[in-house]
Parts: sequence; C-alpha cells; structure tokens
Amino acid sequence: MERRIYFEATNCRNQCFHCYCPSLSSAREMMTPRQIVEIAKDFRESLEEPVRIGILREPMLYPELASLVKMAHFEGLFEPNREDRLLYTNGEAFSLEFLKEIAPVINRVVFTLFGTEMMHDALAGRMGAYRRIERATSLAHQADFHVTWRIVITKGSEGDLAKLYDRAKALKVDQIDFSAHFYLSGMMRNAYENIPTSATMEKLQEMGLPVSTEGMRPEWEYAKNPDMLRETAIPKLNFSRLYLDRNMGVYPLNQIEPDLCIGNYQEGKELLFDRLKGQANFPESIRRANQISLYVLAERFANVYSKQMLTPQMLFEKYYRKFEF
Repeated sequence: MERRIYFEATNCRNQCFHCYCPSLSSAREMMTPRQIVEIAKDFRESLEEPVRIGILREPMLYPELASLVKMAHFEGLFEPNREDRLLYTNGEAFSLEFLKEIAPVINRVVFTLFGTEMMHDALAGRMGAYRRIERATSLAHQADFHVTWRIVITKGSEGDLAKLYDRAKALKVDQIDFSAHFYLSGMMRNAYENIPTSATMEKLQEMGLPVSTEGMRPEWEYAKNPDMLRETAIPKLNFSRLYLDRNMGVYPLNQIEPDLCIGNYQEGKELLFDRLKGQANFPESIRRANQISLYVLAERFANVYSKQMLTPQMLFEKYYRKFEF
C-alpha cells in the first residue's frame, strides 16, 4: 500500500465552508522543509512502503515552499510523473518568480471555485478571493503552467456556475472540472446544507455543463431502499491517507476528529507505526467508528424528504456522529 501524508505546514486566510481541515490550528509554529521530509522518510522506512506528501491549508503562505518542493522531489516524495504533481492553491501570494522556480518539478495548478465573484467570496469567507484566482490563473499561463479550475457545485447555484463555466473558457483555462463531493470533519459538517439537490444537477445537465452524478443518488432513495447499501464498502477511516498536524498528531485524512487521532509522531511514533502496520490495536474510538453499518444507518437516519445528491461515503460522513453505539 502507498501512504499519502498531508502536513499542516501553514495556515489559510480563507474560511471555505467545505474545508475538512479544522478551522483553527492549536499550534502556530510552522514545520521546516527538513522536518517534513525527514518525517516522511521515517514513515517510508518504518512502514517499508512508498510514501507521498502533500501540504494542507494554503501552501503559498509557506515561506519555504520552493525549498520543500525541491527537497521532496529529490527524496522521491512526489508522484513519479511530473504531470501528476499538483499545486492546490487559492492564488494567494502568486508570483512568476516562484512559478519559474518550481517549474522543473511541478507544472500543474488547481484552483477551487464556488461561483462567480460574489458567490465565491461569500463561500470562501473572504473578500477578493475570486479576483486572486483570476490573477493567479493569468500568471500561471504566463509561466506555461497547466491550469485546472475545480468548480464545486452547491445547492441552487446552477445559474451562477453556468456563468463561471463561460468565464473559465474565456480565460482559456486548460481543464474545467465540476465536483459535488465534500470531505468533511469537525466543525465543517454544516457544509452539508450546501450539497446540491437532484434538481440542481438536472438543471446543470440541461444547460450542457459537463457534470456527472456517477455514484450519487438523492438521499431519499437510500432511505426508501437501504438494501442498495447492504454490500457497499466505503473507507470509513482511510489509513492510506493521513493528516499530520503541527502538534504531530496523526489522523485519517477523511475524519480529522480529536477522538480519532491514531497516535502522535513525536510522543509515541513506535506505537503509531505498529498500529499502521497492524501489529498493535487502534484506540477504542477507531474500532467503534469502523463498526457502523451503512445499511442500518440509512434506515435510521436518512431524511426521506431530502433531495441532496450523496454518495455512500458522503452518507456515512453526514450521519455517523449521530449513531448510537
């Protein structure tokens, strides 16, 4: 198995409604590039498996990002193929000088948008957020980078997203992706209020936008027929993708919760590695979170009136905290 470790190396000035990082960090000191690389190498050597790394929050606010990119690339901690290496950013602090410095290692930039200027700024929680992305898109094109706009579909946003799609084409964005998937934890679970409905998805398809509902169903369908979930396998706690905060706590990336911490790298890395290798038990909270039946969950908690478009994974994440063990 290949592990991916996402480091909380810095902060983010946006407050996006869908973000699965905790809203505030309890540690203010940033990790150094050497710390990040050495920790990743320790995981690789101790677990005897490939390890890839990523930076969560806003990587462009990390003052030593260029050094980290070069160091991690030298140590083989990025995707083997250059075209698969991505810089996810909100366009903060973009410059041609930085792009030229990392171009030998990374040449693809991904921006996440929620709509045109007014809607995007509102859901990103910060004025000027949309304009920063347009400016950064222009700079990335000047540096011959491949630019992707990842457009997040929200409830009732079809008209605004159609305008945004046209704007992306006018700016010659290389790739335009639509996503209705949310990965949530902690206080960010209220973002489920914004998940698109089946009516939203139908309108977008009628407009000719390249959206897909593959793997998604209106929530009421799961409640009406929970048998469709009986054999569904989902990564309730995915230990192949880990989140490491600046206090060195380690979590499954898709469930960053205080009681779902699987260990601390600084205070007990031997136990942490034994758990990840299957040689030691995980905390009781991990076992309990993994015993949930999707079939029972759909029967007990799915709202038969909801037309939200959900995948089985999203259904699990939406309701599993309400489960009575």
